[in-house]
Amino acid sequence: MPGSSRWADWLEFVRPFSLTASLIPVLAGGALAWQEQKLLGWAFVASLLAGVLVQIGTNLVNEVYDVANGVDRLDSPRASHVVVQGRISPATGLRGAGLAFGLAALLGALLAWVRGAPMLVIGAVGIVSGYFYTAPPVHFKYRALGVPGVFVLMGPLMVLGAYVASAGPVSSRAVLAGVPVGFLVASILHANELRDLEDDSKGPFRTLTSVIGRPAAAWLYVGMVAGAYGSLLLLAATGALPWPTLVTFLTAPAAVRNCRRALAGARGQPEAITWLDIASAKVHLQFGLLLAAGIVAAGLVERVFE
Repeated sequence: MPGSSRWADWLEFVRPFSLTASLIPVLAGGALAWQEQKLLGWAFVASLLAGVLVQIGTNLVNEVYDVANGVDRLDSPRASHVVVQGRISPATGLRGAGLAFGLAALLGALLAWVRGAPMLVIGAVGIVSGYFYTAPPVHFKYRALGVPGVFVLMGPLMVLGAYVASAGPVSSRAVLAGVPVGFLVASILHANELRDLEDDSKGPFRTLTSVIGRPAAAWLYVGMVAGAYGSLLLLAATGALPWPTLVTFLTAPAAVRNCRRALAGARGQPEAITWLDIASAKVHLQFGLLLAAGIVAAGLVERVFE
């Protein structure tokens, strides 16, 4: 059916498998609010929807401008080829992105009305950064700033945004909780850059990996993974996060395997990093779910012994 084919194109365009990257930081922020007995349920759900919509808009804009700037070609190993193959036009893609950003802005305005200026600022930064991730004239992804940008935006900033939406006040604890999340979400993009180094280097723009080279980039990947687990251990040791969050270390063996793959790729084994981005996304998802579960478990214990 023509209709079903069209829906399949949009599903490919949106990249639903990637949306866990926005779900996890919101879950972490909501879990912190719940532990502190400040969770406003509808506001948490609104922040979850807004976060997903911003990522959808970012995904659409990203593909449109990757094709426009010659980064995506027919032979590129990308998750979506709907624009480069002409199944969805760039103009239609940008209209879809505008709809996603617009709906996110409406939800953000509602949350800002309830939570005040901090929510307005956080939401505006998220939407503007999502658009200019690849859109001109900023397109910071093409200036080797994609990885650090994703670390900040989908780590500390997004966890903070979810916490403010769910609980109200700005919290340094939420910012700190976003650090390990940020390291792992950035590792997904960095794994993608490691895999696509040769392809990305053909265009006029530069990723972080193309600037520092594959060997250094592989060790940077290892550093990101170590930073996630090391920062979580430090946060638990200092009391910023509860000890049950150390359950996230159950994901460490998979994370170590990913590090070995990254280093093998730098030693001339490209097959080792073919699926590194997907493997990194799985670790991020599992780590994030366990992080949120650990925070919730701590809250349950606190309620029992009140």
